[in-house]
Amino acid sequence: MIHDLKCDEAHYTEVEAGRKTAELRRDDRDYQVGDQLRLHECRDGIPTGRRLTRHVTHILASGPYLTPGYVMLSLSSAHIPEQMTTVLPPAALTKRQLSVMRLLTECMDATGAIPSMQEMADELELASRSNVHAILCRLEERGWISRGRGRANAIRILHRPPMPDWTQHWTVTSKPLPISVAAQLAGRAAE
Repeated sequence: MIHDLKCDEAHYTEVEAGRKTAELRRDDRDYQVGDQLRLHECRDGIPTGRRLTRHVTHILASGPYLTPGYVMLSLSSAHIPEQMTTVLPPAALTKRQLSVMRLLTECMDATGAIPSMQEMADELELASRSNVHAILCRLEERGWISRGRGRANAIRILHRPPMPDWTQHWTVTSKPLPISVAAQLAGRAAE
């Protein structure tokens, strides 16, 4: 997974030179070893347009000197070329799946949190949370998201449309749901 993060100019320069090999960050993105941090250089809070990418090689999530809610991310020293960070979405989305992906991405960017199943159902005017669950299952099967087990709203966005606008053209299919999924939804289509 790729995390786009702001990085103050002084820190960015140290990471770029290889002298700074760790990042202290809020634990709000479910960081995993192997994730990529795409650091965007900022001067006085304004992006300069420069960016670099590093792999997360180790995560320190607790300890006597680490404030709860923060993690220390160890970074690879080698620069990852930009072409390696471009990942194409694995499968086309239906209209309803695209709506859910947009909602997930917008909420994550705006608040740093994933909305609850009920909030998604209400926002997208779906009949029930089971419809949201079915859509999330399909998004996970198609490789757009991953869901952590045992934690509410533990959804990681693996692929996302470009931000901040939604001008990219998307491939939308109108294929019907498999009979087994349609039966689980009690006659309500999740598309």
